[in-house]
Amino acid sequence: MCQSRAVEIVFAGLEYLCLRLQASEGIGEDDAVAFDLEGVAIVGVGDGRAWEAFEVEVVIESVFHAILACLPPLVSLHLCLTSIMKYPKSCFVLTLLCTLALLFALSSTAEARIGERKESIERRLFASGGIMYRDDAVEANRRRGMPYLKYVELIAASTDIRIYYKTANGRRPSSKELEAKRVLPGWDMHVLYVNGKSAVEVYKRSQAMTEYEFNQLLAIQANGSYWKKKAKEPNAVDGKPVKDPSAFGYEMQTDNKVVRAKKMGNAMIFFDSKLDVMLAEMNDSDQIEKAPVSVNGF
Repeated sequence: MCQSRAVEIVFAGLEYLCLRLQASEGIGEDDAVAFDLEGVAIVGVGDGRAWEAFEVEVVIESVFHAILACLPPLVSLHLCLTSIMKYPKSCFVLTLLCTLALLFALSSTAEARIGERKESIERRLFASGGIMYRDDAVEANRRRGMPYLKYVELIAASTDIRIYYKTANGRRPSSKELEAKRVLPGWDMHVLYVNGKSAVEVYKRSQAMTEYEFNQLLAIQANGSYWKKKAKEPNAVDGKPVKDPSAFGYEMQTDNKVVRAKKMGNAMIFFDSKLDVMLAEMNDSDQIEKAPVSVNGF
């Protein structure tokens, strides 16, 4: 509790007041009694009727106040609940509801698309009519030309690639429509999972992606941050080359430098910034090792 608060307690229906929790002798509200509740615990004892006599006009703020102050939606919920629950026995229920609401808010905002677990992605996608390609021939055809393929062998031990399909209107396609060479109207979504979390995502539209769809994808992946176009860095500073390694060649990056993105015709690729740098450095190191062997004998 941040600070003490004044509490007005109205004894409705009690005429005879004393220091012991005795039953009332009659109906009335003639006398007002002030209590100093700072550091004092209130315990109700009796047959349960004593609870009916207590009505808290000003509710003491809970220990969650400092956290709720940072979460406006939960503050509104907290105020709404306190206006409904006026009886002391509801304090436990109120605290429990606030705790559940807080945990729900934190869990829902902590997950971005990049960095999200596979179970969460598939649960949301399947609920909106999406499916996962399971035919090997279809998957091979859909993966063709994807920029992530050449880097998979560098981190193959911890990766898993899934390709999903979703119609534009949410209609679930039939199995007969999912042919290897047939591209249905809608979206193909490629996700490269690293240790069970999304690290690379490709959204490919069967038709030209509209500006609104493009902006919506950016908003989804921003996760509370905002996008900045890649600045044109000088080739050298004080005679030293400027290094900005990128395996996929990003065009924009979130302000918190967590996610990078690049547009590829009717497709959009998003990827984890740290993974992008790591793959670029690993690829350079791999190429350096292979160079002497490839030019041997010249």
